[in-house]
Amino acid sequence: MRCPVVLWGFSGDATIDAVRGEFARRGEPYVFVDQREYGAIRFELEASEWGGPGGSLECGTGLVDLDTVGAVFVRPLDGREVVRQSRCRLPSAEAGVREVIDIERRLFAWTDVAASLVVNRPSAMASNLSKPLQSEHIRDQGLAVPATLVTTSPADVHEFVAEHSVVICKSVSGQFSITSKLTEDDLDRIDEVVNCPTQFQEHVAGTDWRVHVIGDAVFPCEIRCDADDYRVIDGRNGQLEIIARPLPTPIADRCLALARALRLPLAGIDLRRTSDDQWYCFEVNGAPVFDYYERVAGQPLAAAVADLLLSGRELFA
Repeated sequence: MRCPVVLWGFSGDATIDAVRGEFARRGEPYVFVDQREYGAIRFELEASEWGGPGGSLECGTGLVDLDTVGAVFVRPLDGREVVRQSRCRLPSAEAGVREVIDIERRLFAWTDVAASLVVNRPSAMASNLSKPLQSEHIRDQGLAVPATLVTTSPADVHEFVAEHSVVICKSVSGQFSITSKLTEDDLDRIDEVVNCPTQFQEHVAGTDWRVHVIGDAVFPCEIRCDADDYRVIDGRNGQLEIIARPLPTPIADRCLALARALRLPLAGIDLRRTSDDQWYCFEVNGAPVFDYYERVAGQPLAAAVADLLLSGRELFA
């Protein structure tokens, strides 16, 4: 019988701790693969009798036959941070990195091909590692994307700025970066763009929305903020208000379809609504920090994730 739920992440990360707390509140059992305790983890991956991935996982919260796992929640932090903060005894920093890489390679391989529900599979989350590629999927689902330039050419940047006037600079990859408007000071040192492909987008004025898709449920929030990037507001350099509000049905349907197209049971989708009711989509995050929105907007996001995991229902079979 398939039943155990496996949670994989870093104790102290508020998002995975919110899901753990929801399981504890319900009295539901789970196995927690704590990245802080990699030194105490035993993970064996092998082919099972039915041809899929089998083996066993042993950690501080139990021993699990991989064939019996019903669902996995995947939220590991960067391996280098794991080694830095690990509580377990590692022979040395270098050996610790090797050990972490070895364990995580096997865990990533298993979660990508496991027959159980995985929220989210590593290959699906990888869509956020290339913003230009992800933009193509966004367009395919009927949501607008701002005019975009990815370049290492200073001349191209000047031409793009001349065409669009107000331009945003942001990361091309999934690495966190602060989104900001391009200034005259930035243009004075734009020759540095030759060293790294950089993404520039036309600035779209409007109201931000964050939409979490969890299974078949859609949880939208309207965000009122006067800063370029509301994620870095600290209460001193801008006003921020986040309110749970319903989306127009066609937009909610497109968000759900977009998460499905990217094969993400859990997705954080960033939208902006213009004054003439046009909806733009900036990106889809496959590992959203949803506990923040749960706290400020009062949405039951951790409960929805727990419901999905306990259902064990594979959405993309």
